[in-house]
Amino acid sequence: MFNKLERISSLYYLAPLFFIILACIWAYAPGLQGGYYFDDPANIVENNLLHIDSLQPAELWQAMWSGQASHLKRPVSMLTFAINYYYFGLDPGAMKIVNLLIHIFNGLALLYLIRIFIKNSAQKYQEPKLLAITSLVVVACWLLHPINLTSVLYVVQRMTSLAALFTILSILCYSLGRQAQLNSSGNWMLILIACPFFGLIALL
Repeated sequence: MFNKLERISSLYYLAPLFFIILACIWAYAPGLQGGYYFDDPANIVENNLLHIDSLQPAELWQAMWSGQASHLKRPVSMLTFAINYYYFGLDPGAMKIVNLLIHIFNGLALLYLIRIFIKNSAQKYQEPKLLAITSLVVVACWLLHPINLTSVLYVVQRMTSLAALFTILSILCYSLGRQAQLNSSGNWMLILIACPFFGLIALL
């Protein structure tokens, strides 16, 4: 039943989701031309360890632990900044475009998660059109809500977006693992193990 529902409901997603993503890009496009603000210079522009000349492990390792944002150093975020610098230099526009792509990917992951929640908790929402509308409204709110503006247009706030990404992935793995367990699938333990893994990365 769920497989049939997946095939039917996916038809209601493509065009609306495409326009939601376009609206998100349009809303953020003016800010992509801005510069570095607040904590950006200290963590990126003035952080020489982040300005790598190659993708050698030693340089990447130094860059990962060069963060000043917290005592955790946020190595995952710093690694992405270093790779960003390697390919595009200190161009703030390139940094912000990557932030926007992460934000959009978060929305897509959230869409998948919301669909799982709805299908498992509310029988009345399992009608394909209603399921699609409900999920897309939630994702549109996520992608277009002004509260997420700083995590896209303040470069260093990529740390926030990545924390959100890995938190969503952690919850998604738990949900998929529980589904697999209830369906007696042999993969449920492996999926559940990924849950704390992503949860830990969310802190980094």
